[in-house]
Amino acid sequence: SGHATGFTYDASGNPQTVTDALQRVTRQQFDPLNRLAQTLEDVGGVEAEIGSQYNAFDQVTQVTDPKGLHTTYAYNGFGDLTGQV
Repeated sequence: SGHATGFTYDASGNPQTVTDALQRVTRQQFDPLNRLAQTLEDVGGVEAEIGSQYNAFDQVTQVTDPKGLHTTYAYNGFGDLTGQV
């Protein structure tokens, strides 16, 4: 038997929902610049949220995990990742 994964998309073509073969749904929200801003994932019946923030150069500057912990990223003038806290 086949194991299908289903997708829905927003008006900009971004994947809005992903449903796996076990019917677990991951929802994604994008900011006005089509950058992934939030992921809501079904983890054992509990919805886990991951959030992302970006700088003016579309680089991820902060990720917030489901426990509310923040990981912050720093870049140099060339766009190279220089730090992660």
